[in-house]
Amino acid sequence: MYNQPLPTALQEITQQIDDIAALTPEQLANLIDDPEIRVIASESSFAVFMAAYLSHYWNLPAADFHTELIALLEDWKQELLAITGFRGSGKSSIVALAFVMWCALFEKAHFIILVNETDEVGKLSIANIREELQSNPLIEHDFGTVISSEQVSTKFSETNVLLANGVRIMARSRGQKIRGLRHRQYRPDLVIIDDCEEIDKVQSKIYRDKTERWIRGVVIPAIEELKARLIIIGNELHRDALMARLRKKDKPDAMGHIFTNRSYPLVDDKGQCNWVGKYPDKAALDRQLAKVGRLIWLREYLLKVIPEDEQIVKDHEIHRYTELPNYITVVASGVDLAISQKQTADYTTMVAGLGSVIEGKPKIYVLPKPINARLGFAQTISTMKAQQDALRAYGMAMFYVEAQSYQKAAIEVGEMHMLPITPITSVADKRAKLMAIAPFIQNGTVLFPEAGCEELVDQILEFGVAEHDDLLDGLVNLIYGILQNGGVQLPEVVILG
Repeated sequence: MYNQPLPTALQEITQQIDDIAALTPEQLANLIDDPEIRVIASESSFAVFMAAYLSHYWNLPAADFHTELIALLEDWKQELLAITGFRGSGKSSIVALAFVMWCALFEKAHFIILVNETDEVGKLSIANIREELQSNPLIEHDFGTVISSEQVSTKFSETNVLLANGVRIMARSRGQKIRGLRHRQYRPDLVIIDDCEEIDKVQSKIYRDKTERWIRGVVIPAIEELKARLIIIGNELHRDALMARLRKKDKPDAMGHIFTNRSYPLVDDKGQCNWVGKYPDKAALDRQLAKVGRLIWLREYLLKVIPEDEQIVKDHEIHRYTELPNYITVVASGVDLAISQKQTADYTTMVAGLGSVIEGKPKIYVLPKPINARLGFAQTISTMKAQQDALRAYGMAMFYVEAQSYQKAAIEVGEMHMLPITPITSVADKRAKLMAIAPFIQNGTVLFPEAGCEELVDQILEFGVAEHDDLLDGLVNLIYGILQNGGVQLPEVVILG
């Protein structure tokens, strides 16, 4: 269909389709408005097809990862493709709806299998595709009657769409048979698996193993003889779920299979939003975080999985203060040293706090804007001096530094510069450190400001998946220092087990 030679007048504009981003809005609008150009250009470019026929699905500016995703889908050399994207990224609309329609209308595939977790979701996917093929006015204008007259409304049609050009789209659910399926002379030549795991079931290793066995033992063997395509899209539901397992296969497995993997979190490791068109500023991101809660935010938006039973401190266990006390028993800073300015080095952190007693109960007020930077040796000393000067408003500050390896040398140099440093000891394991101070955070002994400690609080709540945890080390040193040196008498915590 539509494989006739290009008219000379269309050659120049279709040559531009290789770089759709280079087209101006006016050029793209002109391209889409002309029916003849629209069809020919859409066959050449999936991006043009979406802009021409499915623009009602895209009411926001596209992101860079959308461009990459579209390029991967257009590349038929990408036989095994695994896409992990944040919730609301548009991955299902692009892959399981628009791409399926593009491939079907232009006969890029002849027997398309669309796999979902359940039959009901599969039926809904087929219904959405059928509705678009039957009711989209531009598709009707350019392609005529798309649905085959052979297809009658039966229970079978709930999971099938047969197009007039002979292409069949079939829905299947996770675990169902694919091997041996045939449509006329065609075996499945495009299989798309969309969110085939359920959050509750994926906690079971038996379920996870069964899913991978089905992919590698049933789905791939059913299509590989034809060099067909398998595209899997999903979310990060578990650290050992399907998408995570596919991503770990950086070498071909025993059967020679290797997936091209792409992960698209909403916010990258540098803190940059990957879809500014949908979340234009930090306030928009914060609103979404507040709506869904931190665990969902981490798992389904940042693609970082913390099993709920492994999160040591939870959001509601962070206690805040709105004003500092008048009575102060100790002024201190917990220092975690990392004497290096290399980009790969850890950060030197200095977390300052005040000790007090309120209504007979000990309190530690963590001060806002802790220091968190890559510092050389001389810079570390000068920064400690600067922090000492800033804390004089509250009293004479004591620095608590863990006495380990090279940090002992830093303690000696600091003392030579008249800095009041007290060495402390703590357990080496970071998880054990957090678990040791967690009760004081949870019972409100340790209080955080309303603003100014966001990154520190994130490191506490996201321990285990956060990119860095240096501020947390500084907080541990602050609390350990006050505890070991009697700045305040912390309540005894008894852990029953």
